Amino acid sequence: MTFTSRRGPLRQFAALPRGERRLVLQLVAVALTVRAAIRLAPLTAIAAAIGRMRPRPGAAGIDPVRVAQLVDGTLDRLGSFTCLEKALTLWLALRRRGAHATLTIGVRRNGRALAAHAWVDTAGVPLAGRPDGEYETICSFQSTATAA
Repeated sequence: MTFTSRRGPLRQFAALPRGERRLVLQLVAVALTVRAAIRLAPLTAIAAAIGRMRPRPGAAGIDPVRVAQLVDGTLDRLGSFTCLEKALTLWLALRRRGAHATLTIGVRRNGRALAAHAWVDTAGVPLAGRPDGEYETICSFQSTATAA
């Protein structure tokens, strides 16, 4: 079961395994914190703070692809989150689980304007926010796998 079925949100939430329900609640808090942090601090400071975080003991049990699905499903239900907010939320959730992940921000020309996008990859697997089309990387931040 994914977190994107047609069942009502509360029934869908209740049907999740206990560990995933706990993660969804954590993702809500993380996403709102990320949203506030983006407005208060430079991205480099936010990335450095996330990079200093230690993995949580016992938090490594959920597959990174599943974490990405839960981030997408949760944040889509909460409202309008930017790709940067979603990517930072996922990157932090993966970091807390001891997974190696890379947050990338890229740009491309969109007519006369520039379009920017943020996404996360782990172990060569594109996760939430993988862009359609070619973006030139302007910065990336890596977290290294650490035993939880």
